[in-house]
Amino acid sequence: RELRMLPRRYRALPYQYFRCALYADIDGMDVAAVIPSSLLRQARHRLNGDNSLVVDDKWAFAQRLAKAGIPQPRGLFRIDPGKAIHGFDGTELDEPGCRQLVESVGGEAFAKPLGSFRGTGARVVRPTEGWLERLLSERETIILQERVRQHPVLEAINPDAVNTVRIDTLRLDGETSVSSALIKFGRKCSVVNCPTRGSVVVAIDLASGAL
Repeated sequence: RELRMLPRRYRALPYQYFRCALYADIDGMDVAAVIPSSLLRQARHRLNGDNSLVVDDKWAFAQRLAKAGIPQPRGLFRIDPGKAIHGFDGTELDEPGCRQLVESVGGEAFAKPLGSFRGTGARVVRPTEGWLERLLSERETIILQERVRQHPVLEAINPDAVNTVRIDTLRLDGETSVSSALIKFGRKCSVVNCPTRGSVVVAIDLASGAL
């Protein structure tokens, strides 16, 4: 029934409704209120305007956070394919300079393509022989940040990936409200915690903070 009703109502496939098995917890829920994620993304881009471009560009977003004084993983440098390497402050770096930066944060860095999504291409790199040449040979711009060390409680659950909390907020007419929150646990041997990579997602009760 919902497979027919929801696409007619929203003119978009209710992907999350079936992927997350919401139909199994339908008691008391208004099925028609389940908005497809594609429409939510469209609304987000309309509300955020040009700021959406900053969010999608990981390097620009990190610089915006730094300018605002918001804590974040330390940005090390970016590698443009076959071109120069630049530090977070814009200075051009050579291999010894890149190696020194990685070693200054414990000898490991987290690398990811500039505009990737869902953990695609993300990995941990170490300054071993030929490491920089391999990164320079890639076709995408790669950014490197320090590898985050999480709280021991979360580390005990899954040490391979940082288990993160995602909080969805909505700002309208100058007022910000929290619409939902969840925590994502990565799978063993995976350095990312994206649901598309098999991570476990657990809802957080907004009133109590309980999982």
